[in-house]
Amino acid sequence: MLNQKIGTFISVLRKEQGLTQEQLAEQLGISNRSVSRWENGRTLPDLSLLQALSAVLDVSLAELLSGQRLPRDKKAEDSVRLALELAQREKDSRRKALNRLFGTGLALMLCAVLFRNLSPAPGIFCLVCAGLGIACFLAGFRKNNLKGPAVQACVLAAADGELRMKTAAEMLQFSMKHQTGHIKQHRRAFEALENMLRQDEYAVFAFIGSSCTVDSQPGPWHISAALTNRRLLLAGEQVRGQLLTSLKTEAYDRRDLRALRMDGRKLAFEIGGISLVIEADQLPSVCEKLRTHLYFP
Repeated sequence: MLNQKIGTFISVLRKEQGLTQEQLAEQLGISNRSVSRWENGRTLPDLSLLQALSAVLDVSLAELLSGQRLPRDKKAEDSVRLALELAQREKDSRRKALNRLFGTGLALMLCAVLFRNLSPAPGIFCLVCAGLGIACFLAGFRKNNLKGPAVQACVLAAADGELRMKTAAEMLQFSMKHQTGHIKQHRRAFEALENMLRQDEYAVFAFIGSSCTVDSQPGPWHISAALTNRRLLLAGEQVRGQLLTSLKTEAYDRRDLRALRMDGRKLAFEIGGISLVIEADQLPSVCEKLRTHLYFP
């Protein structure tokens, strides 16, 4: 149903731009048969083409994914949610494909073993079954190791401008586009941040870090951070006893943020009279994006 809705919307937008299927396909570097399949609702555009397609059709990504025009305030709010839905659909599709490959491989290997002891079953038949079974297993392992487009979907969704993330799943998914980390620990921390959000508050950016210090004193680790329209929120693990850890949360008003700089693997904030330093890999892109959201007097 959603495929058909998106396909019809693409067809309407293409005609509004005065483009034929061939012309649209040429601009995207694909065949016109692909465009035809989209508009007939048989397939959806590849995630790698969504940003270019939305630009050509002069529509936001959120609108393209929902198959309809959206009010201005809904475009940003729905972007990550729609990206998560696409990522889940891709995950389900991949799981089904893996089940088919491994199931077929197992069936072929069983045929090879069963017919090997049956006379006069030709040996070549057993070899063919075994070869095809191994090929299915290898194809399944290769498909399982390919990087899925879930992160890419979130990157594309973020291109729509200011986001309005309100759930832990959205913030976690968004943060994974910049860095990778211990998903279980960061999911728990983002859930704590979700509970900290006020009624009129939403996250516009999220990222993760390995540890932090506050005024040179060691702070929590497995840091999950969210910049909201009002505050900078942090959550991480701290020691509670010798073996157990508990979550520690902190909040800083955006109006108190005075400076932001990079120092190697460290992202340093000046918040009022406090120095907050978060350490992690791949922080330069995080710093660059944060600067687009922050204003320093």
